[in-house]
Amino acid sequence: MAEHDLGEGFIAEPGFILSRDPDSLVSPDYAFVSWARLPADDELLRCAPLAPDLVLKVLSPSDRPDPVDDKIAEYLRAGVRLVLVFDPDAGTVTACTPSAAPRVYSAADTLSGGDVLPGFQVRIAELFKPRH
Repeated sequence: MAEHDLGEGFIAEPGFILSRDPDSLVSPDYAFVSWARLPADDELLRCAPLAPDLVLKVLSPSDRPDPVDDKIAEYLRAGVRLVLVFDPDAGTVTACTPSAAPRVYSAADTLSGGDVLPGFQVRIAELFKPRH
């Protein structure tokens, strides 16, 4: 993503305020915000009142399906344009958008960033390739 210089990525920090009354503060595993939507740097240090353009969730063995599905729905309702859920055990990535049913990508597939990350593509097999 860095080679396309489309925005800024954040790993588990900072928090994003998705809604108020009641407040919903989230710190996704990874979040991306395009340059056009990025607030001043000092605002991000205190938790930005915005939904990222992209959220990545990496499933862990302790994750239960219902809470994960609820969190994805919350992200999409708040305005996140693309949620990618990585399942290391299955070797899949599920892409969720507000306008389409979730799509599961497996090793033979290529994931595109679409209009959220124009020009970004990666083979799913590359994401789960064992490191030596």
